[in-house]
Amino acid sequence: MYSKLEVSGITDTAAIIREFVGAKRRLNFEYIFDAKGQRYNGFLQYSPSNGMISIGDSFLIRYLPDDPDEINRLIENEDYSLIKVSIKSRQ
Repeated sequence: MYSKLEVSGITDTAAIIREFVGAKRRLNFEYIFDAKGQRYNGFLQYSPSNGMISIGDSFLIRYLPDDPDEINRLIENEDYSLIKVSIKSRQ
């Protein structure tokens, strides 16, 4: 199913909203993103050795438009770090 992301996926942004320790004491993050007028969330197990993540950070996400709730993932660089999106503040 995830191979369809490369062909049919939509790229957008997701924001980190929570971090927590999951199974086997591993660091996990929850993220949210909007698709088709609805808000969805996803979860990511992530190693700090791949770069720092903070609540409120935004990253690129790819999801299937037919099933964004089940088929989505944050986009990684070759070194497994996430692709961060810089959001400029409005003044």
